Amino acid sequence: MSFRWTSLALLLAVAELSQAATIRVPRDQDTIQAALDAAQPGDTVLVAPGRYRERIQLRPNVTVRSDGDETRGEIGLARAEATILDGGGAGDRPGVTMAKGATLDGFTVTNVGQFDEALWQRHYDSHGEELGDDEGSVQAEGTIPAIRIESVDCSVINNIVHHNGDVG
Repeated sequence: MSFRWTSLALLLAVAELSQAATIRVPRDQDTIQAALDAAQPGDTVLVAPGRYRERIQLRPNVTVRSDGDETRGEIGLARAEATILDGGGAGDRPGVTMAKGATLDGFTVTNVGQFDEALWQRHYDSHGEELGDDEGSVQAEGTIPAIRIESVDCSVINNIVHHNGDVG
């Protein structure tokens, strides 16, 4: 009889260890990238509303989700409007680089590269005829994408992307 109880206790301990964790930013980790670096497949990084000045590299099978209001805001989901990934302007990396099986849910991604209003208007007027889509994102040639999806199956949902690179 004690073998059964020992086996059951061991099984419950293993099941508890294998459960996905929720890592909260900034409560558990100061930055989104630090939370991602600590995450294991199946984990969720839950980000409180605020402006986060960083560019992030997602990990396989990890969900990064904003926390907050599920109602509609002015231009999108309220929690996406309140949780901002600010790329800090010029740079050579995308604002977000997706990974296999990863999910990005509910952010505003902005300020990745230098936004040029006149160039944006030119592309708007041409209905995007000069934009390329060979790297998993719509962008002008030679620019850095706000969100890069390159040869991976992933989910990008409930996000707002604006004022990035030369065309937004």
